[in-house]
Amino acid sequence: MAEIIYFGTNGCSGHYPIGIDKTLTRTEYDIWRECDCGAWINNIRKNPGRHLIKHHGEVYTNYGVPFSVDDDRGGSHTELFWKGIHSEEEIVNLIKNNQFLARQFKKNIGLIMDRNQAKEFYPILQAYAEGKIIETRRKPTADNNGVTKDGWFEFNDWAEMKELEYWVNVDYRIKPEPKYRPFKDAKECWNEMLKHQPFGWVKTEEGYEQIFHVNEGDDFNSTFKYCTFADGTPFGVNVEE
Repeated sequence: MAEIIYFGTNGCSGHYPIGIDKTLTRTEYDIWRECDCGAWINNIRKNPGRHLIKHHGEVYTNYGVPFSVDDDRGGSHTELFWKGIHSEEEIVNLIKNNQFLARQFKKNIGLIMDRNQAKEFYPILQAYAEGKIIETRRKPTADNNGVTKDGWFEFNDWAEMKELEYWVNVDYRIKPEPKYRPFKDAKECWNEMLKHQPFGWVKTEEGYEQIFHVNEGDDFNSTFKYCTFADGTPFGVNVEE
């Protein structure tokens, strides 16, 4: 039974499993074909990299990325499964030391880009070096309702990149800073206060102060400007919620 299984393309469009250490039997082939489903692809898109999974009763270390070197359609994914528990460094080294896998995962070509791509990517690289969170998603290709011309379902949620890699068919952005506004009334203020500890405490330029009451006539614009919650969060409502 194969213990190292690749799933993805092989020189052309179309995804299927390939045994790396041993040839797959028909039964194994059918088992690993189960990876080509919407839920699985969505997980790789939102959480690329290393995962631990249990598949048909066996534990595998999985390394997956939401792209294919042979197919630029939405829904493409490239994955490796290695029986047992292995670190990310171990599975990445396995990929790099196998000529076929290195090509499929782009581990043999590094950051290849032209000058325009480099100029576009530079702010992302700089922000990553400064410790900012970088998010990525596949470039939108959908006509409507997330369905592409090729009939693939396009998952396009932004997801954090733990390690920075350059992919041609991917959008990058610096994670937006949350935006806040003043409370509109006492009820909204009270409901938000319940989410923060220690309850009822705010921070001002002079230090920490305790709020003893919340009334409809309070100047929420002023408190928003000069106060934060004790945990450092702005004293207002996150407009993205």
